[in-house]
Amino acid sequence: MDTAGRIDYSTLLIRKVRAGGAFDIDYRVTDPNRHVIFNGIREKQGDLFFTAKYAGEYSFCFSNNMSAVTEKTVDFQISPYGCCDAQLLWINNRQVENEPRAMLPERAEGVHEQTGILDEFLYKISNSFTAIRNSQKHLRLRESRNLSTVRSTETRIIWFSLVESFLIITVSLLQVIILKTFFTKTTIRV
Repeated sequence: MDTAGRIDYSTLLIRKVRAGGAFDIDYRVTDPNRHVIFNGIREKQGDLFFTAKYAGEYSFCFSNNMSAVTEKTVDFQISPYGCCDAQLLWINNRQVENEPRAMLPERAEGVHEQTGILDEFLYKISNSFTAIRNSQKHLRLRESRNLSTVRSTETRIIWFSLVESFLIITVSLLQVIILKTFFTKTTIRV
């Protein structure tokens, strides 16, 4: 293959099933040349790091074929690696300071040298805000999944209670009928 159109751009795909069924889904990631980069079956959540080697449209396909009865909600985010990943900021805070940046235009006279420091602080604040936003999104997703689990458990408890109540009433009625048959006088006529 020729190297024309190569970009070698690190990319992050974060995918999570928010609601539905067993919280699993099939997915496939393909490049512009229709080569499959990733193919997952019945996975719940995860982060995929890959290098976008070619310029063009990458496709991210999510499928629910294994559970067509249950509707699912998928939350996903595609971003450049290191730009919006909260975990990278938590693991290696120095990574942010070493990333390449666009050069500022020539400064006019009278502008303080501290604008570079302010730019650095703004860059750190922006990345920290992104990390907080991603953490908040993750916590909301967990809350949604846990709420779905609680609702499912409540439904099971209600059905179990109804079946249990029906069985208790049935057994008590049978006991009354059996006890009545013991104490009723039956005469045999010849």
